[in-house]
Amino acid sequence: MDYKKKSVEEMDEKELRMHKSSLRQELISKRENLRRLQSRLDKENLENIYKGKEREKVEDDLDGRKGRLRAIDNEINRLMADLEARKKTRKSIEEEISRLGRLSSDIDFQIKNKNHSLEELRYEIRELEQEIKRMENNVREI
Repeated sequence: MDYKKKSVEEMDEKELRMHKSSLRQELISKRENLRRLQSRLDKENLENIYKGKEREKVEDDLDGRKGRLRAIDNEINRLMADLEARKKTRKSIEEEISRLGRLSSDIDFQIKNKNHSLEELRYEIRELEQEIKRMENNVREI
């Protein structure tokens, strides 16, 4: 059931629990995605360090091997393009991590709101049950 189309006031307690459960599952999924993206970012960082060190070696080689200048220049260009591509990938991953962090906060906020709504409903139910008991007692006395 799509709970986003239905307001909290329209849901019964079972639907609220199911909605809360689905929000928790979504939160768990989003946090797992965030963890995977952070892991991927760490891997990309290590690869960038490796590529940066590899580039330094190529540049040192260039000074001693003038005969291979063209091949080494091509390798440097390839590594720089790869590094730029990785920087773009890193930036997009960081943006995705940021977006997922905001989404996680939004979901936490929604869960808190749903919990608050559930408590209000429980309070109203208790009040109604007490009123019913009072009315039953009044009926018995009459």
